[in-house]
Amino acid sequence: MDRFEQYRVFAQVAEMGSFIKAAHALEVPRASVSAAVQQLEAQLGVRLLHRTTRQVRLTPDGERLLDRVRPLLVEVEDIEQLFRAGQCEVSGRLIIDAPSRIARRLIAPALPDLLRRYPRLQLTLGSTDRVIDLVQEGVDCAIRVGPLHESSLVVRPLGYITLINCASPGYLREHGVPEQPAELLDGHWAVGYASPKSGRELPWEYQSDDGSEQLLDVPSRVVVNNAESYIACCLAGLV
Repeated sequence: MDRFEQYRVFAQVAEMGSFIKAAHALEVPRASVSAAVQQLEAQLGVRLLHRTTRQVRLTPDGERLLDRVRPLLVEVEDIEQLFRAGQCEVSGRLIIDAPSRIARRLIAPALPDLLRRYPRLQLTLGSTDRVIDLVQEGVDCAIRVGPLHESSLVVRPLGYITLINCASPGYLREHGVPEQPAELLDGHWAVGYASPKSGRELPWEYQSDDGSEQLLDVPSRVVVNNAESYIACCLAGLV
């Protein structure tokens, strides 16, 4: 096995945290996976993985190596795809997960055209705003909004989304129109949004005149955990 394949095997083990899972994903014997990592460690003269009976964890040297080889592997995969596209037909099942609003408004409307172009493709579309473990839940790719923190996933930006703060006409007639954000703390209510990661209600965000981001803990009587419910509550006049 050449050095590049050793890097590929090492990255797969690191991503999945398991020699057995990596072997299944790569469709090679577990012994080959173990041997490839051992050879790579011997050639580099460092220990890349902590191995226990329950889990496999990266060492500090392993983390440094993974950070360097991951972009290389992605680049090589992209190059290979340039030539595969004209040689084989897209087929099989693709499992993706996206926030509820993006799944409903952007992905679902685009599916008819996609499936006409690739009739042998099958999709499983999950829509959730919570943080998921792609490996544990068998998801091939996920779409998420905002920065990705402390993750070994390969990330590619797709675009930008503008966030705005809204209130329904009915709410404004009943409670009045606030002139300054600070007025929201006295006699006003917001629809709370629970963090998909921690479950805690997130503060209300707005941009000040100087362009800086500000946070405000506006009182709430209803807290939701996905964008569709968030918008529905606004349309119902709760805010």
